[in-house]
This record gives sequence, C-alpha cells and structure tokens, in this order.
Amino acid sequence: MLTRLAKATAAAIRTFRRRLQARYEGAQPGGGRRSYIPAFLQDARFDADGATRSELVRKSRYFERNSALMNAFCDRFEQFTVGSNGLQLTPASTDEEWNLRAAEWWSEWCQFPDLTSLQPLSSIQSLIARTWFVDGEVFILKTKGATSFPRIQLIESHRVGTPPRQWDQEGRLLVDGVEVDKRGRPAAYWVRDGFDFEDYRRIPAESIIHV
Repeated sequence: MLTRLAKATAAAIRTFRRRLQARYEGAQPGGGRRSYIPAFLQDARFDADGATRSELVRKSRYFERNSALMNAFCDRFEQFTVGSNGLQLTPASTDEEWNLRAAEWWSEWCQFPDLTSLQPLSSIQSLIARTWFVDGEVFILKTKGATSFPRIQLIESHRVGTPPRQWDQEGRLLVDGVEVDKRGRPAAYWVRDGFDFEDYRRIPAESIIHV
C-alpha cells in the first residue's frame, strides 16, 4: 500500500514539475485554461476612427444625461481638475508694476472670456473639465470679439472631423479631422460649421487648443 502511494505521489510530482515553466501567464495567447482576449496591436492613430469615436461619445453622453453615478464622477473630476473657482493665474515677474497691470487686465478678461456667452472663466473651465471627462476631449478656439478683444470659443468633439469630400485623404494627410504634416504634427483642424454636414472650416493648429 505504501509503495503504491509513493509511486502515485512521485508521478504527481513529475507531472506538476512538467507544468511548471519560467514564463509570464499573461503572455500566453490562450489555451484550455485561459480564454482568448480579442485585442490586436496597431498604431494608436488607428485605434479609433471617426465612427468609433462618435459611438463612444454618444453612449458616454447618454449616461451623463441619465445616470446619477456618472454625474457624480463628472463632479469629482471637475472638483479635482479645476476646482470650484477655476485655476488661478498670478503674474510673478520681477517688475511689480507690470504684475499689477497684468493682474488687472487678466481679472477683467476673466469676467467674459467666451465669445458666445456671458460665463466667467471659472465656469468655462468647469465646462471644459466636464466635457473632457464625458467626451474624452474638447477644442478651444482662440479668437477675437467684435472689438478685436481676445476671446475663446469651445468646440465640441463631434464638430471636428474629416469632411466628406476629403475622405480619400483619411489616414494620410487627415486623421479624423486633424490635418497633419509629414512628421505627424497637427497643422490644422477641420470644424463643421452650422448644421450642414458638408460645410467645414479649416482652422490652423496655432488657433486651437486641443484638450
């Protein structure tokens, strides 16, 4: 009886040793004990095309409108990104007189920085943070008002995309509405004007802040 038990134990140990390998379990593509994960390797620019991005934004906005939990996440993101009063800017050059003038100008500009609303900069920053969390991105256009005073205008992510007449350039000179140079650096953004899906405006990259 002991001999038979010893042989069985030795056989079990040999089998166990054969299964032991110096490897990363997570590096195994699949097998009888591990399910296959459907994922692929490719350049990041091809991970999400315009249709994929739009569908993700559509679902994310739905939960932002209808889920209290999603709204709680948005509130926390706003709180810890820009705070209740927005990010504060304090001039700190070696010229104290210039610092005072700059702080006065900045305080005046922050009252109505937006081109299309009367919201202060603190509210605009909260909106930027919330849109960033829900949509994954937001675009800020650096523009001017009627008196050529500097203003900003927010552009929602669904308004930036490759114009239908230029779909043949997608993946080459255009990547989901972002025109790139030979190095892949953004050169311009294509923004849809109004409600016409054919009417797009090319805005140089230096006029856009892409959050």
